[in-house]
Amino acid sequence: RPRTEREWRGTTGLDNQQFTQLSSFLEDGYVARYGKTLAEVISNNRRGSTFEFQSYQDSLFYVLFALKSGLTYDQLSFLYGFDLAVAKRNFDNWLLVLHDTLETKSLLPTNEFDSVEDFESYFDKEQDLIIDGTEQRIQRPTNSIAQRDFYSGKKKSHTRKCLIISTDDTYIHFVSRSYSGKPHDFTILKQEFPPEESWFESYTVRLDLGYQGFHKDYPNSKVYLPHKKPKGRELSSEQKTSNKIQASQRIKVEHSIGGMKRYEIVAGQSRIHDEELYEQIVATCAGLWNFFITH
Repeated sequence: RPRTEREWRGTTGLDNQQFTQLSSFLEDGYVARYGKTLAEVISNNRRGSTFEFQSYQDSLFYVLFALKSGLTYDQLSFLYGFDLAVAKRNFDNWLLVLHDTLETKSLLPTNEFDSVEDFESYFDKEQDLIIDGTEQRIQRPTNSIAQRDFYSGKKKSHTRKCLIISTDDTYIHFVSRSYSGKPHDFTILKQEFPPEESWFESYTVRLDLGYQGFHKDYPNSKVYLPHKKPKGRELSSEQKTSNKIQASQRIKVEHSIGGMKRYEIVAGQSRIHDEELYEQIVATCAGLWNFFITH
């Protein structure tokens, strides 16, 4: 176990007190998934004495360490003395428990809205929404078609993308499903929130220059977009000042994304090919950031 607060944050992304609190929550997520406590499962199982992890604390540390370090299953199996299959099974199972725990505590970002009414109900207490995309480099696909689909012109590499909605307090409220690197961020936004419906009519929306044309597709929204430098000309001093003010407000979503990417598994090059697992990991890391800033 870590000995100092620096070691706690370096291995789990949380301090000792936060880790202890989250481990106490983990029983709720475990019971929600399996219908019994870990102690009950162990006592009712003949293999109970050989369970790799016999406490919520050890289980939580394992999955947080894996997320924080971004180690492969091979590396985890070496460090813990597990077989490769055991290392993978423990990560997959306890990731789901952590995911469910964050969901039961209303810390997990949502990934879809059934309707505009559902969207407005969710953001009932919010006025300003900050929207941005995040992408992560992935291993180069072997299939030539997949190579074209996942190639991001922005990053000049193969990536996966997600759309993020946060608020001024850097809380991550929404993380979309993952997309291949080829689609533009604005294309993803329109796919998640079809322009024919009035998604953002009641909100102030802050965006970067990647969303030029937002006011045309969502005409009744109040939107703040930075001024784009005209070709061959300079921005006026007023426009530069406006851009600076807007950047200071929009930077909050970058802090949100940076908080989520404290976990190396969503920051470095991804080796995860299972799309469902990848989306669970991204949502869990976002939920851990929400836990970190609220506890």
